[in-house]
Amino acid sequence: MPYHLTWHMADDIRSLRGKKLFRQIRKSLQRCHEKEGFRVVHFSVQSNHLHALGEADDVQRLSRGMQGLGVSIAKRINKVSERCGAVFDDRFFARPLRTPREVANARDYVLRNSEVHERRMGIGVPLRGFDAFSSAELPDAWQLTSPARTWLLAVGWRKAVVPGPSG
Repeated sequence: MPYHLTWHMADDIRSLRGKKLFRQIRKSLQRCHEKEGFRVVHFSVQSNHLHALGEADDVQRLSRGMQGLGVSIAKRINKVSERCGAVFDDRFFARPLRTPREVANARDYVLRNSEVHERRMGIGVPLRGFDAFSSAELPDAWQLTSPARTWLLAVGWRKAVVPGPSG
């Protein structure tokens, strides 16, 4: 089943979109994006939280996969930040995605997340496409993510996308 995953950082963690911390998150994703029964398919790194679209065979594998990824991220962030203690504000939040529309909306939200936040904050930024701190804009994204295996996340989401004026 596909999931929309969100993880908020502790208040004292500096922006994840900085060069040092983003590099550490990429290394953790490279190491932990796929485990038995768990995959990270897309991700987006924001200043104080992470979003991902993932797949898991069951809730237990989702929990174990996210736990492994979380440990890797926390150790790396603590090391480069010369700190110790909790990195995450709380447990990750996972919302199961059951329909093509839910997956299409979650995919768009994750890959364009910085744009969504800028609009909420009233920053008048024109639409500029995918977030540079997401798996959509990275040339080596397949080293950090896994191909989708569920029908919903692989192709089903396209059934919910309304074609534009030329399509």
